[in-house]
Amino acid sequence: AQVRQAYWAARKIGIPLINMDIILGLPQETASHVEQTLLEIEALEPDNLTVHGLALKRASRLKQQKETVHIKHKESQRMAELVQNYAAEWGMRPYYLYRQRHIAGGLENVGYAKPGLESVYNIQMMEERQTIIALGAGGISKLVAADYSLKRHINPKCPATYVQEIKGGLGPKMSRIYQHLAV
Repeated sequence: AQVRQAYWAARKIGIPLINMDIILGLPQETASHVEQTLLEIEALEPDNLTVHGLALKRASRLKQQKETVHIKHKESQRMAELVQNYAAEWGMRPYYLYRQRHIAGGLENVGYAKPGLESVYNIQMMEERQTIIALGAGGISKLVAADYSLKRHINPKCPATYVQEIKGGLGPKMSRIYQHLAV
């Protein structure tokens, strides 16, 4: 319900391009669950659809419970085919593909869009061509230079440590960000 409310609120205020993201390969997820999700998305008529295969992060709880996340290759293929078929029915075509290590069921991350409505933001993020300034515990700032070299600044994950860093002053981090933006 919250997704639908947020979607229609965004449309109402005139957001011109709306992307929906889904993750395939969640624990106990089946092709039938994916189809139900796609039917919900179909009713909203988004301009873009970004499909992520679940890729477990090294320190995540799910990674530690790996056996509960195993997805059979046939099932993952059915999920991917469902997405491809629905996206095609909606007039969308794939415009980028991104693969990650440790992705569930051999899946891929694929961006689908209606012609002319491809998300430049998504492409920039996938190609790491856009500076991202992250705030908050666990955030990762990525500073992209003119030659596309990348510098990362990782905020502490532990909220207490992050708060201590803020109390100690954001000078060094902000100095790096300002220096980068001035280039």
